[in-house]
Order: sequence, then structure tokens, then C-alpha cells
Amino acid sequence: MKASDLNVVLSSVVETVAEGICIVDEASLVQYANREMEKILGVSRADMTGHLISDITDELLDSDGLLIPRGQGASRLAMTRGRPVYDVEQSFRRPDGSVVNLSVNAAPLRGAGAAVTGAVLSIRDITDRLRAEAELRRSQERLTMLMSNAPIALVALDNSGCVTFCEGRALKAFGVKARDIIGGSVFDPKFAALEGMRALRNALRGDHGISRVHSTTLDIDLELRTQALEDEGGRVVGLIGVAVDVTDRTRAEAAAQESLEQLLVADRSRCQLIDRLVTAQEEERRRIAADMHDDSLQVMGAISLRMARVRARTNDARTREAMDDVQATIELAATRLRHLLFNLRPPMLDREGVAAALREYLEQLRDDTGVHYRLHDRLVLQLSVPQRTNLFRIAQEALVNVRKHATASRVDVTLESRWNGTLLSVRDDGQGFDPDRGRRPDSLGLLAMNERAEMMGGSCEIHSAEGEGTRVRVWLPDPAQVQTA
Repeated sequence: MKASDLNVVLSSVVETVAEGICIVDEASLVQYANREMEKILGVSRADMTGHLISDITDELLDSDGLLIPRGQGASRLAMTRGRPVYDVEQSFRRPDGSVVNLSVNAAPLRGAGAAVTGAVLSIRDITDRLRAEAELRRSQERLTMLMSNAPIALVALDNSGCVTFCEGRALKAFGVKARDIIGGSVFDPKFAALEGMRALRNALRGDHGISRVHSTTLDIDLELRTQALEDEGGRVVGLIGVAVDVTDRTRAEAAAQESLEQLLVADRSRCQLIDRLVTAQEEERRRIAADMHDDSLQVMGAISLRMARVRARTNDARTREAMDDVQATIELAATRLRHLLFNLRPPMLDREGVAAALREYLEQLRDDTGVHYRLHDRLVLQLSVPQRTNLFRIAQEALVNVRKHATASRVDVTLESRWNGTLLSVRDDGQGFDPDRGRRPDSLGLLAMNERAEMMGGSCEIHSAEGEGTRVRVWLPDPAQVQTA
């Protein structure tokens, strides 16, 4: 390639590069400037040529913000030293008043005999970069301020376990300062005793998650979360850990747990008290029923026999008729007394169990009200006395509601062993009621059913809707029952 052709190529390259190119003579006067130079400085080549760069601006400052003396810029520094200078930062005020930040590289030009005859400068506009760096510094300062005042600690590690970042008020809980730990390794023996280091070491081995750390230094609780740190390509390059002060939450949870335990104790005490009251009530019912059977019914039976003997001795028709009326009244009273005794404590309950007692009660219900019934006995487990008693009383209360309020024509009662317990279901085809409107019949009776079920560790559910009947489902657990043959 001819020299003239090479000059054309070089000139074309210089005119198209993305940096400002400028040539000055030994007096620092501009001899040449490319188009990018014009764009960066906002000054035409004609106005630059033959002038010092400092003469074409009102303000040329160095990186410290100090005014650069006339003719003492980067070109003069390169020519004086006789070697290139790099990344000299300056700020230049354009004719339109805007300020551009520059990074200047300058290299001396030599003529015959290696004498310095000028310099060539390459200039880059670094305004956006400096602005971004300043914003980054401000962001880092804000982050540092937030981290320093927030009740957390943020730790970043590389793959070797070296701490590359550490900040946050919660660092006090570990008994260290950021400057003491940055650059250190979590595997360093001097850090081995610090709370949380074990979790960080485990996380580096792949055991990520959440762990609780108690700081004996400040007597606070921390929740440490760890996660792998990945680069843009998804490659794991380290680990990030965030420790949050959860002392208040831990104490609140402990207080809530303590309150729950106290409530459970109180509820157990309440259930035990109700159990004792119910047991005492059933014993009193049994005693009263026995006394009435042995006394009142026997007396009424004796009266009936005497009336029969007296009637047999008289021939007066009117007297016989009157005595027949008295005899019928005595028998009616005895029948009602037997019903009362059954309600107090049905003998069938103790002799043959809850199903037999319920069948006898349902027969009375049918005879008194005309309500037909079906009883399904699917029990395969032997019930304890308290379970028999409470199941019968709950069923009795449900059937009392059927008698009083349901206007039903049929009731289905089911007893079955299910879910490691006993399930009782009482369902009628009566008018039902709307629980949401608070029109539950005999609400105290329904409350008693719930109390009895809860006392036995079970549950009671009542489902009803207007015009759709009512269903009562009761389940009692059978932890100590024996499978029958």
C-alpha cells in the first residue's frame, strides 16, 4: 500500500472512531481534531484549530475540581514526561453551558532526533459513567444506612466461604463488627464459636433453608435464611444469608403457646369437673330411681291389691264403679312413674347397653307421639359406662327435641363403631330450623349435648334447615375399648 493510500485509510479510521482524537503542537495548540472531538466538546474544528483547549472553555477542571492552568493539561504532562499518560480525568464546560466529564489519554509525538514536537490525545466522554458511579455510591450509602439501622444482618460469601459483604445492625447479636469479619472465612477456627456460622457452613455444603439462632450476647433470637448466589448464567458463585431479629415474634409465640397450654389445662379441669358432676348426677338419678321403685311403686302396687280385695267384698254397683275409677287412676300413676324412673335411669342401660335402652325409649316415643323409628345397631366395641351413659343422654336430648319441636313422622337412630370410636346419628324428617337465625329449639339442651361430647373428648354436629329436618351426629373416641368376639 502506498503511503498516500495508508494516510487516507488512517484518516478515515480516525474520523470514524468513537473517541475524540486531537493533535497538538509543542505549544499545546490544536492542529487537528476529528468529528467525535467536535461532538464531545461542542466546539467546531475551526474554532479549536490554533488554540489551546483551555482557551476554548470558561472552565477546565481536574478530577479534584481545581482549575487547570492555561496550557497545563494532559498534553503538556505527556510532553514534559516524555511518555504517555492515561485516564486523566477532567471536566469541560461547553459553550452552551453544559459540563462534560472527560477521560484523557495523551502520548508525546517525536520528530527528527526524537525531539518532542507535540502530542496526540484521545478523549472519551465519561459523564454517564461518572453519573452512574455516583448514583451507585449513593445507593450503596443508602443501603449501608438502612442495613446499619434495620434489625437484620446481610452476609455474602464466595464459594470458598470467604465473607465478601457483611452489614446490618443485627451483627451485634453475633458479637462482631463488619470490618472484623469481611475477608475472613466461615471455616476459620476463630469464627467457629460465633452463632450462625454453623448454619452458613452447612448452607455452603448445600443445606439451605431457615434456621433459628439464639444470641447469648444480646439474648435475642434470629432467623437465618440462606440461598445460593448465582451469576447471570445460573452458575453458583457464592451464598447470601439474611439474619432477622425475631425476638418479639418468638416471645409472642411462646406467650401464645403458654396461654394455649393454660387454656388446655383449664379446659381439662372444666371437663373433669363436668364429668364429676355428670357422674354424681347419674348416681343420684340411679339412687332416686331405685328408691322410688322400691318404695313408691311398691306402695302403689299394695294399694292396688287392697282396692281389688275391697271391691270384691262389696256388691254395690256405684261403689264398684268408683273403686274401678280409683284403680285405673292408680295404674295410670304407676305407668307414669315407671316412665319417670326410665328417664331417671333406664335399667336396660346398665343391663344390656345403650342400644337396648334407646330401643325402649323409642318405643315409648312411638306410643306417646306416633313417631315411627328405625334403630340401626352396628356397634362392635364394648362401651364403657361413661360412654354408654353420655351417648344415651345425648340421644335422649335429641329425641326430646323431636318430641317437642320437630313435628316429625319418622326418626332414624344409628349406632356404629367408626374412626376408632363410636358414632351416634339421630335424624328426623320434621320441620327443621335455621341455625343462622338463632331459632334453635331448646338451646340449653343442645349446649348440654355439646358439653357431654367435648367432656368425652369427642364432637357434636347439628345440621338443620327449615323444612328439611334435623340431624345430630356425635362421635366419641374409644381409646381403651376392647374388641368383642
